[in-house]
Amino acid sequence: MKGQATLVLADSDSNTHVAVYSVGPANNPGAVRPQTTYEGWATLRAVGIHSPTGVVGGVRMGNARFEGTSGLTGLWASNVSTGTLVLSDIAAFSTALPVLAASSTTEVTIAGGSLFQPNERPLVIDGVAGIRFRQGGASTGAVVGPQALLGRVERNGVDVSATIVLTSP
Repeated sequence: MKGQATLVLADSDSNTHVAVYSVGPANNPGAVRPQTTYEGWATLRAVGIHSPTGVVGGVRMGNARFEGTSGLTGLWASNVSTGTLVLSDIAAFSTALPVLAASSTTEVTIAGGSLFQPNERPLVIDGVAGIRFRQGGASTGAVVGPQALLGRVERNGVDVSATIVLTSP
């Protein structure tokens, strides 16, 4: 598939789990084609999650990165709690605004990414208890990270970069 997808989960609950990953020899060896080069990462524009109960079972996108050149790019699940929220990275280009929202009790894992913003805009967060940087992997088998925070993170216009990163296990 080429292009960037925007996904919306509506009316999700604690039994709802969503995963996004790319095809490659490490993730699904039976689906790869000989002589085909795989990039190793799924690319999305945005994901929005709505839950009338305020809970979703899990969001597993450690092999997916969010990229955009205009509008919002990232994950928006404002006031939605989940025990697992993993994504690879968020990168905004040109006039895009990078966003990350979840409940104030949800910890976000960045698998291999750094949250560096090529357009130098801050990552705007809503809720989010903290961000933890971990090792990630491409569907090609390449291992990445963990990296340090290389972007600026803001909540309500205030820079929280120094306090949002979780360092303990």
